[in-house]
Amino acid sequence: MKRWLRVVLLLPCLAVASLAAPGGSIAGTYRSEAGDHRIELFLRGERLFGRIAWTRDPNLEDSNNEDPKLRGRRLVGLEHLRDFARAPDGSWVGGSVYNPEDGRTYDATLWLASDQQLVIQGRPRVPILAGILGVLFGRILYERVEAEISNAAPSD
Repeated sequence: MKRWLRVVLLLPCLAVASLAAPGGSIAGTYRSEAGDHRIELFLRGERLFGRIAWTRDPNLEDSNNEDPKLRGRRLVGLEHLRDFARAPDGSWVGGSVYNPEDGRTYDATLWLASDQQLVIQGRPRVPILAGILGVLFGRILYERVEAEISNAAPSD
């Protein structure tokens, strides 16, 4: 009876553990599906941040930024993922992602689908639209890579 009770009490713990991210740290360098850019994820304290580590064209600028004063800055080195906290399920939540393609910032969730695959799910910052449009924003996939490319700006 005691053994059966231990198994019953252990099952919820195993279920939660199975939802957690694969082993290893999420910090590292990842290549976009198209191979046109790489991002670097890093921890600052217990929060997760990310920057654009490499682009095929190292001279790309933040030309779509809503703030005209920021439109001339280079994309390489730009910190575009900010302030994510680790959730109990292993995902990273509560942060934001800046999209240089449209110059807007979105709420987002990040997680490792495997040790080699990062998923970023963005959503609009308007609460009523987040649930409706969150599905339409889709998921962006990245593959973990080892080396950083030469046009990368130094990390903070």
